[in-house]
Amino acid sequence: MTSMVDKWSENIEIGVTSLSPQSLDFPLTITESTSRSNIIWSGNSLQRKGEVIMTLEEDLENCTVGDTISVTLSEEGILHFGLNGEEVTTLDLHLHHFPDVNKLYCVVDLYGRTNSAMICESRYVEEASEITSFDVQTAPTVEDYKADPDSVIKQMRMLILGLRDFAERDMDLTIKLVYLYILQPTMMICSNEFKQKFGDHLANLGVADELKFLLDKLMSEADLMDSKWDSIDVVLMTLMNCTDISLKLCRQCGQCGLLSDLLDSIHKYSDSYNNDGKLHSFVAMSINVLHNCSIAADNRQIYRECGAIDKIAPYVRSDDTDMAATALLTLSHIMENSKKHLLEAEDKS
Repeated sequence: MTSMVDKWSENIEIGVTSLSPQSLDFPLTITESTSRSNIIWSGNSLQRKGEVIMTLEEDLENCTVGDTISVTLSEEGILHFGLNGEEVTTLDLHLHHFPDVNKLYCVVDLYGRTNSAMICESRYVEEASEITSFDVQTAPTVEDYKADPDSVIKQMRMLILGLRDFAERDMDLTIKLVYLYILQPTMMICSNEFKQKFGDHLANLGVADELKFLLDKLMSEADLMDSKWDSIDVVLMTLMNCTDISLKLCRQCGQCGLLSDLLDSIHKYSDSYNNDGKLHSFVAMSINVLHNCSIAADNRQIYRECGAIDKIAPYVRSDDTDMAATALLTLSHIMENSKKHLLEAEDKS
């Protein structure tokens, strides 16, 4: 998939047909075709004559720019459906009495939010799921994003898909790539419209889950040396900037459990952060992320269930006036209106 639009629902559909393009009476969507000669992957199901014949674990509704969807046919008449190099399911056409197994055409329906797609050889699918190298010297610039945003988003998709595997092999390089390919654009883009589009694209790519994984892995290290704290700062700064420009990404931070983790961490360090510059920076950025995400109404119940009020409240009296003000604003978002009169802060905050 190479580009999308936001104004429609549903997404790309793909499959096979034994009807040639010359004889096909094109319906509004391919799943509305009444021909028994079609097998179509739509949403989370395989369909024939518009009826579901198999429910799948993967849902094309969740696909975005940079995703690679594949359909291949073996010599034995077995259809293989894949997503980003991973096989999703197989279907024996002979068992389904499919006509003309030896003469099939691929069908791609650019439906719903899908604006364009690129047809490529099957070898591309294998390459798309492997992240072999990123050149830190030629990371995309803001100008690249403005000129060809879909190309840049595809690169980001490739990075995000491989973050976990990459982090296992070389955490330092992974953090550098996060800085260059994700954090840096959020700092350089001036247009609010571009910023929101960029943030929403990152949300579509599932970046909240991947950044949570990196943060969990870094925080689990027994010896948090300065270099580890520097890496943690990059991840938190990325989260802080991204949640500042995309409510969609804020909601994902709540859904993936990141907000709960940050609340537990600031509660853990509430008595010691003032004595350690690295901890102080960690807490300050965590509270900024919590503040950004508190603006999303969907997250407020999550905050209440995690005991956020008690965990954030001590920071309202922090000597760091910026931290105190941010904590106070966060509480004002998540507290019930009937209790907001209980909010107190030092005069300087």
